This record gives sequence, structure tokens and C-alpha cells, in this order.
Amino acid sequence: MDGRVALVTGGAGGIGAAVAAVLGGRGASLAVVDRDVEAVRAETAKLGAEGITAVAFPADVSDREQVDTVVDAVEKRLGPVDYLVNAAGVLRLGAALTLTDDDLAATFAVNLNGVCHMSRAVVNRMVPRGRGAVVTVTSNAAGTPRLGMAAYAASKAAAAMFTKCLGLEVARYGIRCNVVAPG
Repeated sequence: MDGRVALVTGGAGGIGAAVAAVLGGRGASLAVVDRDVEAVRAETAKLGAEGITAVAFPADVSDREQVDTVVDAVEKRLGPVDYLVNAAGVLRLGAALTLTDDDLAATFAVNLNGVCHMSRAVVNRMVPRGRGAVVTVTSNAAGTPRLGMAAYAASKAAAAMFTKCLGLEVARYGIRCNVVAPG
């Protein structure tokens, strides 16, 4: 992965941070995106201390304009994005009948819209280059119903299907799109 650029959303912690560390350890230059400004700066400083090229790009993936701006900034600073990992996520637990509109909106804004915004922004740049890879982190809850997880499971199922459809559309350009569903 030397000389390649990986953009990881949700990279300030959890699965996103773990993925960033692995990709950086394999030589990729990292664009670490997260809306938690302090946490993403701390995570990239930690990676930098380990000899990994990692730059913090604070942004909210649920905001399309911020996504477009950050992808442009990443490519200007680090070069063309070769790998995108959609790992940003929101988990709001609650019974389907009692979830608030805010819980539903926040969950879908990040877990689905964030994946759509970031994937389109990055893949539209990958297409002319004829290469790239996208991995969307969903959950096994996307295919297995669970009590108290209706919004999360539905949002992850939608993100998985978006990524799979995108993969069919852009395979002819040499771009791979995959879903990883831990759980």
C-alpha cells in the first residue's frame, strides 16, 4: 500500500481507528475523517508517533457540503484517494415504537447518508482514474433483526445495499465495493 491514500471515516475511535492503524501500518497515507475534532487530532498524532502518515480531517459525513470539501482537501494534501473505508456510525438504541424522530434522523444521517455522500464524492473521482476500492462497515444487524435496534439495523441494511449497487455500477471502471458486517 506504499504510495496509496486511504480515507477512513469514523477514524477517531472504534473500528475506524483500528482500520486506519492497519492500513497505515501497511504503508498507506491516511486521511482520517471524524466529526470529533479533538479525538481525530489525537488519533492522528498517535499514528504519527508510530511513523504512519496520518492527517486529521474533521468533518461531519452527514453533511454533503462538508464531505465534498473534505474530499477535495484530502486529494490536494495527500493525493488521489485509492481506498475509502466508510466506518463512521451512530447507534441509537430503542424500541421501534418509541424511537424519537431525532434518533431516526441522526442514525440514518450518518449510517446511510454519510455512506452515500462519501462514496459518491470519492468514487466520482476514482472513475476517471480507473481504479479504487470502497469498503463499507455495516453490521450483522443489517440482516438479523434485534430488539431495540430497529433504526440501526435498518440504516445498516440500507448502507449495505447502496454499497452493493454502487459496486455493480462501477466495477467496469476497475473499482471494487465491498461490505464488511461485523457482529
